[in-house]
Amino acid sequence: KKWCWRPGGAMDVGPCMLGRFHQAVAPPRPPRGRPPPHFATARIAALSAAQQEQQRRQRPLQQQQHHQNQHRQQRKPRRDVLLATGALLGLLRAPRARAMGPRLPALEEPVSVAAAADALQAYCPRAWIEAVRAAGACLYRGEAARAQPVRLDPPPDLLNGAAYGASGAAYFAALGEGLAGLVSVGGAAAPLPRAGHLCGSARAASAWGNPSSVWPLGATRYAWPRSSAAFWEGHGPGVPLSDVVVNEGLEEAIRQGREVLFQSEFGWFAVPLVDEGALWRSVLDRPERTGHGGGRARGTQPG
Repeated sequence: KKWCWRPGGAMDVGPCMLGRFHQAVAPPRPPRGRPPPHFATARIAALSAAQQEQQRRQRPLQQQQHHQNQHRQQRKPRRDVLLATGALLGLLRAPRARAMGPRLPALEEPVSVAAAADALQAYCPRAWIEAVRAAGACLYRGEAARAQPVRLDPPPDLLNGAAYGASGAAYFAALGEGLAGLVSVGGAAAPLPRAGHLCGSARAASAWGNPSSVWPLGATRYAWPRSSAAFWEGHGPGVPLSDVVVNEGLEEAIRQGREVLFQSEFGWFAVPLVDEGALWRSVLDRPERTGHGGGRARGTQPG
């Protein structure tokens, strides 16, 4: 008897040949070049298979998240554009919103001197107030008889011939074409006759009605003739464009009794002579206050 060894212990197999036994019971040899499988390799293979299965199960969720991210990225530029547009519109609306701070009285609504003074402190250009203070006089328009200050903003009439006839309307139309191309030193545009009104000394205003001092509201442009008392004296040729001063020297214009063409954003306050003294003390003698046109020292620059 021959004892032959096999995996698992000794075994009596009877008279046999050792080589034939190994051929019968030995496991097949792995192909040449591939290492025999062992525990670590099998574990790695099992883990790899489990990870692949997990990835396969998670793939739909990952694809869904990827599509959602792409959708968000596509929407983000549009959202940024909307936000930027909103911010731009907000910036564009900001000056008018700030200028509309305290509520202005309604047109043609009589108000007290105190209410008019508060509105002028907030809306009247600081340069206009300072020019009136320095000159010691106001600019006036002839208005209907009123007992209290009132805010006015009538349609301009310089081009319709009602004020100065056809010849005067033609002159102001030509003057407006020239003023449209002028820009003052500060970069402000010139007033236009088609959108403006005239004011001047109390004596000149009395020919048109009861003199009422003029206090423009909001951004204001103005122009005046350097060598003549008025733009149009009732006959041609009128003041040439070369003699017109734009957005400067308002104090000098008041002192010399010049006619002033002005264009204001929110109309103006017309204050009768009977209330002018009280308004003068309330506005001109009051300390400067931050406001929405007057107190910011924005002068007469358009908003």
